[in-house]
Amino acid sequence: MKPIRPHNGFSLIELMIAMTLGVLVIFALTQLVARTTRSNTTQQSLQRLQENGRFAMSRIVGDLRMTGAQYCATLANIAPVGRNNRHRALMVYADGGMLYGFPTRAAIKGLQPVADAEPYPISTRFFMQGHECTTNSACVPALNVLGGATPTPPAAGTAAGNRAAGADVLTVRYLAAPGVPIGADYAGGPAAIALNNTYTTNATAGTLAFVAGDLAMISDCNNAQVFEAAAAGVAITPNDTTDDSPTAHNDISAFTRGADSRVFNFTRNFITSTYYLQIRNDSTTPGRRISSLVRQVNGNAQIIADGVERLEFRYAIEDVNGQTRYLTAEQVQGMNTALCQPFPVGVRAMEPGCGWRSVVAIDVSLLMNSVDNNAPSETERYSFTFDNQIEVAPPGTLPSGLPRGRLFRREFRTTVTVRNFGI
Repeated sequence: MKPIRPHNGFSLIELMIAMTLGVLVIFALTQLVARTTRSNTTQQSLQRLQENGRFAMSRIVGDLRMTGAQYCATLANIAPVGRNNRHRALMVYADGGMLYGFPTRAAIKGLQPVADAEPYPISTRFFMQGHECTTNSACVPALNVLGGATPTPPAAGTAAGNRAAGADVLTVRYLAAPGVPIGADYAGGPAAIALNNTYTTNATAGTLAFVAGDLAMISDCNNAQVFEAAAAGVAITPNDTTDDSPTAHNDISAFTRGADSRVFNFTRNFITSTYYLQIRNDSTTPGRRISSLVRQVNGNAQIIADGVERLEFRYAIEDVNGQTRYLTAEQVQGMNTALCQPFPVGVRAMEPGCGWRSVVAIDVSLLMNSVDNNAPSETERYSFTFDNQIEVAPPGTLPSGLPRGRLFRREFRTTVTVRNFGI
């Protein structure tokens, strides 16, 4: 009979080898999962950075291309007054109701020889206003300069709601509606202006959507006149109101159907769009703050994209001698009036800041970051060619005053031709 041998367990050495192999396998799997997670997180951060940068730049570019747009104000006018007709001034018969930083009669009377019995001109110089802002929170020209947006962007600081220091501010204005053609020739003066389609006085419906206090504008290819109006049925009637002068505010010019004259709701259809950076709380990390791009349209501010760390503009101007060069907002504002293009039709004297009429292109640069603190280190290198920075590490404290964080960064840069100012 074969003897039964007792089972012998694994030796201590065998157990140690098995445990070591198990630990190595688990460690390898853990490293694989961790690396895969980090890779996915990095890819998501870079995708977010790319999408935020793309959307922010496309929104800015869209507004800049429209800067200065008026109805039928191009070099191909039906009946051009001259080379500068594309720069024609708005002739304003109203004393009140000018919103969002448009100059008032009182402000223009200090700059132009305007009598009380005539409309005052708003030069196309006021269709663009830039501000060069530094890390010490100062902006040149000041944010409340004539032509700047209202409400004025917030004061600079590092608290939520503050404007981010070191980022430029830019305001542009343009007409953004097709208007309503007049239904019959208009003789001018206090007569009602007939329209060829119906609209309502309800602000949420209708083509013109007039409500009490809105200003109207009538325009053809040569003239654009702004006035107070009363809306009723399919006609609007210029009001003869007086605010700070005895002007007859309903004495507007004649317009014809043959010139495709149109009526606009000036208050709602003429856009004032301002870009700046604002500090806000990070919704995912309590106590952390980030900087975001804000677009303020006709007084209403909206966040466009998070993670915008720098916002810089440089302006290409063409002077009266045909020479082109790039300037900062401070330099454009202080440009020698002898170098400015001839002043627009309707304007009688060279305006302060006339260099803004000479802008033909804008160099736009955004420095975007990935928002979330998930980069490998705080010194991830990046390039910002606007400031001639190539493969640099971020400073410990950013121009906005916020800490640099563990972030990926990338520059988005383009040059936009100002189609309604350019040659």
